[in-house]
Amino acid sequence: MIRSFYLVVLFATVTTNAYAYIDAGSSLLVLQGIFAFIGAALVFIRHPISACKSAFHRIKNAISSKTH
Repeated sequence: MIRSFYLVVLFATVTTNAYAYIDAGSSLLVLQGIFAFIGAALVFIRHPISACKSAFHRIKNAISSKTH
């Protein structure tokens, strides 16, 4: 157990050059992920808010129709 910990620490501290690059496809994939996250957040935030608003409107209409 301790030996594997030492190996992990050794591999984490030894650095080498990766010689990697980010091409257009990778950046567009990241951009697509950001847009998908924003779109999903809007859908999941708006739907419960609109459901609550419609429930309050129904309750308000039910109360106002009973009083009139």
